[in-house]
Amino acid sequence: MADQLGAEALGGPAANRTGAPLRAWLALGAVCIATFTTTLDIQLVNFSLGPLSDVLGVDASQIAWVAVTALLVSVGLMLTAGNIGDSVGRDRILIAGLAITTVSLVLSSLAQNLPQLLVARAVFGLGTIFVVAPGAALIVSIMPPSHRGIGLGFQGMAAGLGYFLGPPLGGLILDHFDWHALFYMRLPFHLAAFAMTIIFLRMPRQGAMFRFDTLGVIVSALTLVSLTLAINQGGRLGWTHPLPLAAGAATPLFGALLVLVERRVARPVFNFRLLAHARSYTVGLVTHLLVYHVQTAIPILAAFLVLTQTEGGLAQAGLITSTYPLARVLMSPVSGWLSDRLGAQRLIISGLLVLGGAALLLGFYAGEAPIWAAALGFFVAGVGFVLWEPGNQIAIVEGVPREDIGTASSMISMVRLLGVSSGVTVTTAAFVFASSRSAGVSTEDARLLDLPAAAASAGIEFGFIVMAVFSAVALLVSALRRWMRQVA
Repeated sequence: MADQLGAEALGGPAANRTGAPLRAWLALGAVCIATFTTTLDIQLVNFSLGPLSDVLGVDASQIAWVAVTALLVSVGLMLTAGNIGDSVGRDRILIAGLAITTVSLVLSSLAQNLPQLLVARAVFGLGTIFVVAPGAALIVSIMPPSHRGIGLGFQGMAAGLGYFLGPPLGGLILDHFDWHALFYMRLPFHLAAFAMTIIFLRMPRQGAMFRFDTLGVIVSALTLVSLTLAINQGGRLGWTHPLPLAAGAATPLFGALLVLVERRVARPVFNFRLLAHARSYTVGLVTHLLVYHVQTAIPILAAFLVLTQTEGGLAQAGLITSTYPLARVLMSPVSGWLSDRLGAQRLIISGLLVLGGAALLLGFYAGEAPIWAAALGFFVAGVGFVLWEPGNQIAIVEGVPREDIGTASSMISMVRLLGVSSGVTVTTAAFVFASSRSAGVSTEDARLLDLPAAAASAGIEFGFIVMAVFSAVALLVSALRRWMRQVA
């Protein structure tokens, strides 16, 4: 079958009987290293924004664009990568993405000022879409059905390792090297992933000619960039600032135009037909958006808790907060294996129950509990997330026709980015709302380290309760999948 890499392509028919062949595991290793490079970049850059601000001589609002630039490019063009991958080969776009991100790291290592660094980060965002977008689709194609869950579990472990190692590695590098080392020291990982992808990840080619949906790409990029700017900058600059106001007003206009444009295209970059007819796919994407709000909120609220409830500094905050991604590092392969054995839906429901229950307990007791008990709560929440994620990704990609798996994979990545961006805004808004009411001050004066301990605790606990509500809604939405199957 065109563009198919499975047990037969990698190991012959015997692979179906004995499990995934060695070449499939090596190809999976290439995908996992590529995934690790993207999450490590996010954590390293976000952790280093403060020091970079000092070194480059710019204020916080300017240095924030180092992170925002890559995010906007990634969100705007993510769906394009999935569409191209379905047509010309997902291995090819992964190789292209690794090549582009490697060039970006070289450019970042040579940058001497903020404008040069922003250009390099825009290039990195472009490369990231070709690394991230085909991830789930590649694993579903690489691994036989009996091993897809564990394959996605290993990818989750690689992502968690990047999140876990980012802050301590960033601190270590900045303590002993020039800031350029944040970029050039990661070149070996990119080169290793590039070499392994070329050697082990060879997928048969698609026979059909690729037709580029130029107008759809432009309008979808405008829609998603406007939405991301409205969410991201509204939380940072305030909702009355001209930038988020203009972006928010433009989003529905571009969205309506996108619907009109994509209805007339045979292979649209934004496939509304899949959303309308592939029910498991749609349910999975909605759940993904909701849960990534929680995934984003827990580390933020955990850091707030440590900084306000203990006398430790950033090092202790980073250590205790890392218990959440630690669960992803330790448990992801296990959850993937369980998903293969017990079925995706059971793991989805179980994971959301654990995640929501942990968030609810933290919402009631985080402010009063010993810090070790809160850290245990973060770890349990991480276990819930890890149980949920592989099953939900399988449900999404297996809910669409094979020729649209790349599109489904890129939608997962795009929804994840939107959830992260919106999650930061929702979390900080919940904290500011509850803490300012508790302290009897205006929202503008609700600064974390200036608040009384009781008011900060109120804001943190309310944030966790809001995330428990998000988990509960995700649980109800996921339960619809079983009901829809019974109706069908």
